[in-house]
Formats: sequence, structure tokens, C-alpha cells
Amino acid sequence: MAEQIFHKSAFLSRKQIADGVWEFRFEKPAGFEHKAGQFVQFQIPAADDFVLRSYSISSPPAADWLEFCIKLVPGGKASEYLARLNDVDKLNISGPRGLFVCRDVSAPRYFVATGTGIAPLMAMIEDESGGGEINLLFGVRHEKDLFWVDRFESARLKNPKFNFQITLSQGSDAWAGLRGRVTEHLKVDPAGQYYLCGKMEMVKDVRNILLEAGVNTKSIHFEIF
Repeated sequence: MAEQIFHKSAFLSRKQIADGVWEFRFEKPAGFEHKAGQFVQFQIPAADDFVLRSYSISSPPAADWLEFCIKLVPGGKASEYLARLNDVDKLNISGPRGLFVCRDVSAPRYFVATGTGIAPLMAMIEDESGGGEINLLFGVRHEKDLFWVDRFESARLKNPKFNFQITLSQGSDAWAGLRGRVTEHLKVDPAGQYYLCGKMEMVKDVRNILLEAGVNTKSIHFEIF
């Protein structure tokens, strides 16, 4: 196995964007290049050793920083460490890694995400290397779990070929948008390329629906969060 190479990356900022969900930005190391959808591994100090945690990059390759959308879990080793970072800290990261990247960018692309599974898809949406139609279906449970709506709107203004829908599975009476799970609002297009990211149950259910509707298995790409 090849030796894992780590880059030093300075912590830049941390912002809460939803209930328990934070947007982190780190300095992009010199010479670091990635494709939209890839991830890195953080080296998290733990006692006399360290643990590795994988996080997808949510910023597009052209950005001057590396951004991550992370749900902080009380008591989690990585969560506790990341919550304490300050502006003099540097983090060891390795990568980029992963094959969850856009394939045929000329074909219609359908992104389906729940929760922080939107992270790698956000990088794909904001990546300027693709020219085809892009459709996003994003699902969370409650209004308090919703984030990046303004970012979706900005992407739609910038790219008229981008459209998005948001659905809440447990929205309040005040919610006027779509309701239910993403499986209830899925558009089936045999000519499309599908990119799914979120918990295993969602990915499995959406994939089964697409396969049963005749979408080619090679046109369905996914990553489990």
C-alpha cells in the first residue's frame, strides 16, 4: 500500500448553517487539486495517536479554499476536536480521494441528497466544467435542518440549466413546499445520469426505484454518508 501523504491546512472559519450542521473552511494547500465530488481524510489527534475521518469537499475545484459541510456529534472525537479549532490551528489532511465524480456532463444530471449528503453534490453544482442540465432534489426532516437555500438560488441565477426542489419529511404546518421523502418526488429519466448521496436507506430506495423504471445501472452513481 502506498504511503499516505498529508498536507498541512490552516483552519479559516466555522459557521453553523442548520441544527447541528456546520460549514468549515480550510486553506487549500499549495498544489492541491481535486475533482468535484471527491473527499479528503482529516487526521484527528486522539490521545497519543490519531484517527482518520473522511469528509467530502463541498467547494468547487476553482475555489481558493476547501469547504466541508459537517454534522457535529456531541461526544464524537472528530466533532469535539473540530468544534475547538481556532484561527492559529492547522490540520493534517490527505487526499483527494474517491470516484464519486461527474461522468457524462453533457447528459441531464439528477442529484438526490439528504442532509449533509448534499456536500459533494454542492461542489458538482458549482463546478463550471459541466454544460448539461442539472436537477437537484434535496430532502431534510424539519425546517431547522434546512440550509444552503440561498446558495441554490445563487446557482440557479448563475446557471439557467440548474433547477432544484426541496422536500421536508416532517415539515411544520407553515412549510409551503414539497412534503415527504425524496422517493416521493423522484423524476425518472432513462437518459439521465443520477448521483445519490445520503444515508444507506435513502440511496438503496432511490436506486431500486430507478432500476425498476429502466435506468441503466451504469447511470446511477452513489456515495453513502
